[in-house]
Amino acid sequence: MLAQEPVRKNLRKLVTKIRSLGNPPVMGTPLTWDTPNLRWDTPGLTWDGMVPEPQPTHRTMDNMISATLSAADKAAILTKINEIKALLPFLINLTVEEKSSLPKMSTFRDGMDAAFAAEMAAHPELVPSFVDTAELAKDRTLRSDLRDIYAELNPLTEGVDDTMTATGVDTYLGYLSTYNNVKQAAKRNVPGANSMNDNLKRFFPRGRRSSAPTNPITPLTIPRETRKRCTISSRVPSPWSYALTMR
Repeated sequence: MLAQEPVRKNLRKLVTKIRSLGNPPVMGTPLTWDTPNLRWDTPGLTWDGMVPEPQPTHRTMDNMISATLSAADKAAILTKINEIKALLPFLINLTVEEKSSLPKMSTFRDGMDAAFAAEMAAHPELVPSFVDTAELAKDRTLRSDLRDIYAELNPLTEGVDDTMTATGVDTYLGYLSTYNNVKQAAKRNVPGANSMNDNLKRFFPRGRRSSAPTNPITPLTIPRETRKRCTISSRVPSPWSYALTMR
């Protein structure tokens, strides 16, 4: 299925809309009743005023991000994503094995499409009869269309993933600080600390070191006729290997 120009325009509009949801308003523009990320009681706002200058945020290890996503914006984003999915019903999913084994059009072959398209059109007699040139042209055009879409979607998905990582860091460090405080409180028999510690300590298991090797040595069996011709050396490079010294 070939992605037509109207479909590409619709997809770009949807991606632009998704990226705009939740973004801060542009400083210096007039305030309106639906200015995103601002409330009627936000400090510093005036009637018929302008969007105020955003306050700088200082990122620390325990506060990498401070933002919210309204339920309405979340619902709108998910709706737009479903609309994009509906416009791409031909998408497929490859297994890990397929991705690693299939030949690929790598970046150093960027000019391959144009070169082969021109040469095959100029010399059709040299194109094998089993190569469907019409289907090849469809694949080439679809790949070009999908690359344009990917160029818009990839930074968006990376931003979502990185932001999820940042929120995970913030929450984990907050939980860790709380847990450490609870442990100290439990040692001082603060009321409620022991039960809280018992409930939370399962999320912070303490590693136990074992003296036993994870891969025990497999006994070495030497045939009787071989024993007469070799001995086992006591000077081995590691406890996991045997060295045979021939007589």
